[in-house]
Amino acid sequence: MGLRTQERGAVVKGTPLVQPANDLFWFNRPHLLLYLIHVVLFQVHILLEKWVETCRVELTSLTF
Repeated sequence: MGLRTQERGAVVKGTPLVQPANDLFWFNRPHLLLYLIHVVLFQVHILLEKWVETCRVELTSLTF
């Protein structure tokens, strides 16, 4: 998007008037990038859930 702004040549104070397009994403497929982000977030969620459960079990098994 920076290159597109630079191609216009005119400097305007404020928000750049650049329209996002599919060619700015990997392989011209924004859905692929969104899918990969969802997969990674889901995996992180599962790992955190397992970690919290093991911590909870360890804390409840401690006796004073």
